Amino acid sequence: MLGVDQEQMKTFVGEGPLSNDEYSLLTRLLYQMPRISPGQWTAWADSQLTPKLLVAAPRKYQTQVMRLSGALAGVKRKALPKSLADRLLQEDRLPAAENRLLPPELVRAWRFEQFYEVEVEVDGFDKGAVVFARQTPLAWLRKSTAKESLGQHLQCNAMFLRFSAGRPLFIADRIAWRPTEINAGLGVSADHVWLAAHGVDLGEFDFVLDRRPLGALESDIFYRLLEVAAGNQPPSIPGDVLEQTPVFDVLTHPQQKRGRLVHFQGVVRRVTKISLGPGDREVRERFGIDHYYEIGAFVPLGNEIVRMGEGQDAPTFTNNFPVIFCTPSLPKGLHESDTLNVQVQLSGFFLKLYSYRSQYVSEHNPKERQLSPMLLGFQPRLVEIRSTANPYAAPAVGGAFLIALALIWLQIWRFSRGDARANRQSQASRLESLNAESLDADLKQQFSPDSNESE
Repeated sequence: MLGVDQEQMKTFVGEGPLSNDEYSLLTRLLYQMPRISPGQWTAWADSQLTPKLLVAAPRKYQTQVMRLSGALAGVKRKALPKSLADRLLQEDRLPAAENRLLPPELVRAWRFEQFYEVEVEVDGFDKGAVVFARQTPLAWLRKSTAKESLGQHLQCNAMFLRFSAGRPLFIADRIAWRPTEINAGLGVSADHVWLAAHGVDLGEFDFVLDRRPLGALESDIFYRLLEVAAGNQPPSIPGDVLEQTPVFDVLTHPQQKRGRLVHFQGVVRRVTKISLGPGDREVRERFGIDHYYEIGAFVPLGNEIVRMGEGQDAPTFTNNFPVIFCTPSLPKGLHESDTLNVQVQLSGFFLKLYSYRSQYVSEHNPKERQLSPMLLGFQPRLVEIRSTANPYAAPAVGGAFLIALALIWLQIWRFSRGDARANRQSQASRLESLNAESLDADLKQQFSPDSNESE
């Protein structure tokens, strides 16, 4: 397990502080962590292993994986010696694009220049527990929110090593943040609490990058949100009043909207079914997903104007704006097509501002990319358009509507004629996109260290 045999694991003995040899072995174990898939950690976790059993027979359960659940009591950063970090960096490289754009703490953790000693309050362990982890949520590390993070609910699959000063020591790849109540200081909303209650690790949002294509490190949160949408109904709305989210708010404040439930009513132009391939076995097993649908829709901008780029000649949206909506299922009356004109209500969780090439934007500036809000959500609801009851007003209104609809269709047609084939492969999983043939470039090539594409 993790490249270390049982004989080597006997290095972890006694109940005192960790020795130098134990720290060296601990580092080796943590280094190997990302090589084990999250699904494998879940399979290894022993649901029957309790604190009582561990206290009674620690040697018996050494190297067993336990499902830990508790409250955050503290986090300490542990830096690796530079010589060791440099040697490990030669073996594991973070893709160049993500190395430049991710927060420094995530880059250092991924490159394994550091790890974290996390103190956890756990029922059944009188003195709590300690988990050595490669990654923790960024909110727990920032000076502005570190104190506010104490007491936050967490979970992880952790391997038991031994006891030290009456506390069990564990190792884990990452620790999941699953808050149980609203916390404005940490940016935790009721929507986030709902997601956490349905198995979402809010720390996964740390890896989401706006104004970029979908990246390899975003695949877990992408599929997790699809899984949640597939198995649940949308959170209840007080008074059944579905307040529409201004798309301009999402475009201008993406970080504040991340993971929030948003509602758009608009016109569906395109539906594409994405079937996972033979290489997507782990995705199917972990999330129970073998396909999903990508929907291209236009939603009203209201009185706002959105200009993609600088200058008066930049592509401009004045009435409607494109959004990308991914969902596990379609309602009756909505089907695969690239020539649709169907009014729908979309409710889903905002993931990111998604960047891709479109002909409409490229016509104005070949270097610019289209940006669209990407949502992952529940089955769309078809909206019935009621005609007027006034027989004299109907022809006039109908004529005006047809003219307006023709103009909107012209804008949609120009927008939707994409000129790039998009295929994303992350963890052997394809996340294809929505333009005429697909929205984006191959992300595996895009995120290659040798990629020299200018942004």
